[in-house]
Amino acid sequence: MKERNNSSQYIDTTGALSSSQLKLGSWYLRHEILLQQIGIGIMIGFCVATVGFSLFFWGKYLIIDYWQDQKILQGQAQEFQNYAQLQNAYKAVNIDVIETRAYNSAPDMYDFFAIAVNPNERWIAHVDYHFVYSGGETKVYKSSLLPGSKRPLAVFGQESESYPGEARFVLDHISWEAVDPHKIFDVALYMKERIMFNFDNFIFNPPSKTGASVPAVSFDVYNDSAYSFWDVVFYVELLNDNQTVGYIYFSVPNFMSLEKRMIDLRYFGDNLTVTDIRVIPVINVFDKDIFINPKGEVK
Repeated sequence: MKERNNSSQYIDTTGALSSSQLKLGSWYLRHEILLQQIGIGIMIGFCVATVGFSLFFWGKYLIIDYWQDQKILQGQAQEFQNYAQLQNAYKAVNIDVIETRAYNSAPDMYDFFAIAVNPNERWIAHVDYHFVYSGGETKVYKSSLLPGSKRPLAVFGQESESYPGEARFVLDHISWEAVDPHKIFDVALYMKERIMFNFDNFIFNPPSKTGASVPAVSFDVYNDSAYSFWDVVFYVELLNDNQTVGYIYFSVPNFMSLEKRMIDLRYFGDNLTVTDIRVIPVINVFDKDIFINPKGEVK
């Protein structure tokens, strides 16, 4: 005979336990063991699923994926740049001196020249140098070689009673100045826009035409740039059938933009023939102090 549940007839006279609460408590007591078993089963299933999942993928990683990661790491190490080596690549390369000559520029006076090359695209070479020769040496002089430039480093008017044989260029000191790419991105274009000196109307007059004892060289030099300069130094390379036979030094003060200057020079060295010239500006266009203020202020 089925046991009757009279909990529905329960009347709470104290107000502490309602009929529905009594039913719920009675149901829990009858199913307590079953609920515990279900809870334990859920926890066991959760642990088995999570731990098994972890063990499966850890095993997969150790057996397969670990070795694939090692191959990837090795490949990345080979792809990465060696920044220590790149640091050396960005350093300035030393200047090259490809020729040293001495020329008789006046009685018992000689000029020394070394053709120097700065192979660096973004470095200015500030050099201290002198020349040694059989019987003496010159004083130390300073100059600046612009990036990518090739020009003479010179000493003019060295006194010597005889021809200075075995002339040799000596680099006493060199300091490098990097051109800031944030200020000047295209170095070659920056230089090209400022170094625009040209010449024409070259005339060579030997002593027989000048009426003097020395030859004369005359020409016109132009500043075709948009910039004006306080003072521009030039070397004039004297050529005889493409062979250098001497140099002359001159400067042009207050050389204004688009201006032409007529130059007339004398050479007091050995009697020579000049068929052509090469005019070489010797300026550092990265030095702002060489430019005349656009407002026309006088230095």
